[in-house]
Amino acid sequence: MIIGLLIAMMAFPAFIAGCDNAACDLSLIDSGKAGAAEVFTSCSNKAQSGDAMAQDTLGYMYFDGLGVAKSYEESANWYRKAAEHGISDAQVNLGYMYYFGYGVSQDYAEAVKWYRKASDQGDILGQTWLGIVYENGQGVEQNYTEALIWYRKAADQGNADAQNRIGLMYQNGHGVEMDYVEAVKWYRKAADQGNADAQNNLGLAYANGQGVRKDYTESIKWWQKAASAGHLQAHYNLGVSYCSGRGVEQNYAEAFKYYKYAADRGDALSQHNLGLLYSVGYGVPVDKNIAKAWFESACKNGDQDSCDILKRK
Repeated sequence: MIIGLLIAMMAFPAFIAGCDNAACDLSLIDSGKAGAAEVFTSCSNKAQSGDAMAQDTLGYMYFDGLGVAKSYEESANWYRKAAEHGISDAQVNLGYMYYFGYGVSQDYAEAVKWYRKASDQGDILGQTWLGIVYENGQGVEQNYTEALIWYRKAADQGNADAQNRIGLMYQNGHGVEMDYVEAVKWYRKAADQGNADAQNNLGLAYANGQGVRKDYTESIKWWQKAASAGHLQAHYNLGVSYCSGRGVEQNYAEAFKYYKYAADRGDALSQHNLGLLYSVGYGVPVDKNIAKAWFESACKNGDQDSCDILKRK
């Protein structure tokens, strides 16, 4: 099954760091022209004086521990000040804080409120997040049609994550009639922008022949692109490909390499398959103890096949 981004898929939303005073500018840190503490002091002074853009920047600096001790509570406090001044970026970020419970009590309804305020200003990330909460039924009644409306607004502005999510809606028939060809169209839009989830999903479409002619070589190409960005499922899919010899020459050592990367980062299916490789000695020496350890890890991460193997031992 094609799996889209988990909610954690979003890096912390982009923010607007432009302040009237050049010293309140995070790019100065990146360029080495100013230290983080110096920029923090400048932004803090401006934020205390009511500068909404500086308040937004200060929220980010507290969230990331940039020039100041990390504090989600202070981050939420400054984002709120900027959000109340109508800064859409701060509204999205405050929604994010409520969505995950960073510095505030987790509250999906409150997150939705702030996402909507940002979305009404045309904010792309706000629109994408509003689509997410409607798709998941978090803080609002689940409504795939409404989710698709907001995803389209963001996708039409070029947001790759929204484009990938529209592809998933068509893939799964959520809010629209199931249409693999249309799903592939949206995956490709996002994949061409470098979105790793879309690249992985496009690889799966080629591997399964859904919306495109089955082509394992093409699936490998897209999984390699996604894997180069650290995508765990793409690593797993490449591991499976090297084990089976589909689209590539069969190579258990290569399969091990891809499984190991994902397994070390908690991917249960890759952990299970590493257990199998160690059990039979494909690409690695037979080692029943190591195999058991990987099955245990996979079982703890929800892989029932690994749990069943452990019960039989």
